[in-house]
Amino acid sequence: MTLAELPLQFDQPEWLLLLLLIVPIVLMARRSIAGLGRVKAYSALVLRIVVVLLLTVALTEPHLVRRGEGVTTTIILDRSQSVPLSLKADSVAFLRQAAQAKEEDEDRVAVITVARDASISAMPDENSRVTTGIEPGDLTATNLASAVRLALAIMPDDTANRIVLASDGNETVDSVLAAADLARANDVPVDIMLLEYEHRNEVTFDRIIAPARARMGQTVNLKLVMRGQSETEGRITLTMNGQALDLTPDEAGDSLPVTVPVGPRVIPISLSLDDAGPQKFEAIFEPNDSNDDMIVDNNRAMAVTFVGSEGKVLVIDDNPADTEAFRAALREGEIASDRLEPGGLIDGLVQLSGYDAVVLANVPRHAFDETQVRELHAYVHDLGGGLIMLGGEYSFGAGGWINSDIEKAMPVKFNPPQSRQMVRGALALIMHSCEMPQGNYWGQKVAEAAINALSRLDYVGLVEYAWNAGPNAINNCTWALPLSIVGDKVRAINATKQLQMGDMPDFDPSLQLAYNGLTNIQAGKRHVIIISDGDPAPPSQQLLADYRKAKISITTVMVGGHGSTQDRNRMRDVADKTGGNFHSVQNPKKLPAIFIKEAEVVTRSLIQEGSYQPQVASTLPGPTEGFRDLGEIGIGGYVVTAQRKGLAQTPFV
Repeated sequence: MTLAELPLQFDQPEWLLLLLLIVPIVLMARRSIAGLGRVKAYSALVLRIVVVLLLTVALTEPHLVRRGEGVTTTIILDRSQSVPLSLKADSVAFLRQAAQAKEEDEDRVAVITVARDASISAMPDENSRVTTGIEPGDLTATNLASAVRLALAIMPDDTANRIVLASDGNETVDSVLAAADLARANDVPVDIMLLEYEHRNEVTFDRIIAPARARMGQTVNLKLVMRGQSETEGRITLTMNGQALDLTPDEAGDSLPVTVPVGPRVIPISLSLDDAGPQKFEAIFEPNDSNDDMIVDNNRAMAVTFVGSEGKVLVIDDNPADTEAFRAALREGEIASDRLEPGGLIDGLVQLSGYDAVVLANVPRHAFDETQVRELHAYVHDLGGGLIMLGGEYSFGAGGWINSDIEKAMPVKFNPPQSRQMVRGALALIMHSCEMPQGNYWGQKVAEAAINALSRLDYVGLVEYAWNAGPNAINNCTWALPLSIVGDKVRAINATKQLQMGDMPDFDPSLQLAYNGLTNIQAGKRHVIIISDGDPAPPSQQLLADYRKAKISITTVMVGGHGSTQDRNRMRDVADKTGGNFHSVQNPKKLPAIFIKEAEVVTRSLIQEGSYQPQVASTLPGPTEGFRDLGEIGIGGYVVTAQRKGLAQTPFV
């Protein structure tokens, strides 16, 4: 056995040299032993040796190393569209069979699928199977580096680890070699399962060359660039904003017959642009014989031309009645506008680029998905579009927009500093085991989402069921994060990563612990969120009455579970009797949005209600030019924000 294989390791092994002091101590004791009794002499010798040993132990910082016999193999499956479907299926079948032939009972398997983004399909476990789970959202790109980094993040410490990468190697984002260097630095070998294929008959639509901008009524020339591996006959269909263009006016049908030679071919198309706004062109090639073109996914190309006209504003709201007065004012000012609900924002930057400004009219963060939020930020940051957020109970920080990309694009901070006086909110999260795939992983993610939606002045706490609970626990229910000010959120986020989320037998102890904590702090709004599969015994009616009396609401989120109507009714009853909401969730990806929405209940403390009379504090030219006398116009409240330094300000008081 080598020194590195010993179960006892030292962080500062050089201090072991102190043990050499035992030799002179023994020699000195032999000289002085004659003057002492035998018992005293040997006792003094032992005491001196023990002192040296203790000093050595303290300085060398020893620790025991527990080594498992098993191996954790993290399999990365490339699911991007560049890999043929049949090859994807064959690779999964091969790896599934290989994983079943594991040598040790302690061996574990984890699975990560990757395209543009990487996601976990199976956490490291002895019983995990090779499965693709939910397909990655965007299959048009490949980011193998993100998958390798994610694999390193989920690897356990008590087994040896290795990575198996099943891919064609056609990466389009980041560098897998850089991630492989990181794996090598952590002594994690990376095995490659190369997915090889060959397409002898293939036609590829390289791109559509279109002008970036044009004037209304202008005739533009498009160039359709294609490439073939063999001479192929087929037809091209060209659409503009989803409407097919007639490419053969003298013949029946809209499509254009073409012959694609070996190598590139450019097909010119001339057309007139008679409408303003973004004009989206999409061309599709269809071969006459399907055997001449093996992959249909690369038979499309898209381009956008922005046609200039008068300016237009996009108003996004949940209810047209809420913005009727605002849109009427725009019409009176001869400013054209369109209205849209959050769910109608489906074409991303292409859709947004047709407007000079976007108005978010009292719409909450949870009404948008992550892609829409990123595109709104890119519309401002990259395209230079304007963004206005109208005040309301679902705006700014009160609408869950804290720490979002939208906050980065706004001229104010949504998370006010502690110098601003406002009522604090308090949120307690009760984390119960979730009997669903990767339940604990999603439990941590939803807790993190809720914490991010809070302001730095709010309280947050995490309650869980753990066998090693401390002395202040109630029937093994304890504070994984005691109720405390959110602050910079680092401590709270770190606490979510340490959650054990044991299988509690009943709700009463955890709710009692949360009640004790929430009633001992000063907060304007107190709220509890329970995430559970619903099988613990229900809380007592007296405890629910105490919650109602203290005006503490409880929202219950049921995930997975056994499909029991009794469990569902039990959790619904807890929410109904305390003024909270009940959510039943089957798709785990919807969980973060639910927790963001529920955390907004606490961030209502950012709303300051009262009677306020705004006045223009600046008469300089700018946004408030023309506002001289606001008369009797008043407001009944506002959402607290903070100034963002480095920007020009036109204040109202």
